[in-house]
Amino acid sequence: MTFITEVVIEDGVTSIGDSAFFYFSNLTSVTIPNSVTSIGDMAFYYCSNLTSVTIPNSVTSIGDFAFCMCSNLTSVTIPNSVTSIGAFAFCYCNNLTSVTIPNSVTSIGDYAFYCMGLTNVYYCGSYDDWKDIDISDIGIFYLTDATVYYNSHSWDEGAVTTEPTCTEEGVMTYTCTVCGDTYTEAIPATGRHSWDEGTVTTDPTCTEEGVMTYTCTVCGDTYTEAVPATGISDFDTTDDSTSSSTSDSSSSSASDAETSGVETGDSTSLTLWAALAGISLLAMATILATRRRFSHKK
Repeated sequence: MTFITEVVIEDGVTSIGDSAFFYFSNLTSVTIPNSVTSIGDMAFYYCSNLTSVTIPNSVTSIGDFAFCMCSNLTSVTIPNSVTSIGAFAFCYCNNLTSVTIPNSVTSIGDYAFYCMGLTNVYYCGSYDDWKDIDISDIGIFYLTDATVYYNSHSWDEGAVTTEPTCTEEGVMTYTCTVCGDTYTEAIPATGRHSWDEGTVTTDPTCTEEGVMTYTCTVCGDTYTEAVPATGISDFDTTDDSTSSSTSDSSSSSASDAETSGVETGDSTSLTLWAALAGISLLAMATILATRRRFSHKK
């Protein structure tokens, strides 16, 4: 007898030896790592306060009397890796009301489930698979008198194996924690898009609309919107100062023309006036020259 209440077996241990925890009557919990492949004879014999045990999916055999007299066990799940359950393995576990057995098990020994409270057996295989198991004829009436549920799985909470999109369904996959079988369910499409801020894929012009394209960040679908034409032309912009200068220059020319008495644009009149002025100057020069000669003679 020992006062140890909890046992954690170190990772890396490959087997739990015969009578390893024999008569640990105060033991309430045990942690078995995935490295363990076998549980020896009487390994947990008379651990009467052990209420639950998780056998990892690495164990292939459970020895004789392995959990015998563990009277406070209420349920046991045997993993899909186990192929043989020894004689008296769970004998006198009288509070054990249900057990889950995978279709990997090929043999069950004498009195393996001699448990008076056993009422439900959940078997992962078919009825024919159950009949193929080598079950001892000795002390198995509690097992055979229990209600056996065939093709009974212990499904996990499921994992999303294909994410749904806006338009396509996803996939949720459930796995049996006992035998590893799976089934799938559809996850409805979200039915809504998540649009980005949009990109101008065609620039607008003065007279023609452009195009803004929006893309769903989830599924890649797109839609477009028109970008209004700018309505502005390069030719609409004029140099007001140039126009003003031209106008002022025209006004000044017109004023000068009026002052001189010559009509704007009359090129013939201008030429005539210039000729008359030249002749007058020439005549005056001739008269002055003649007077000077006479003055010298006197």
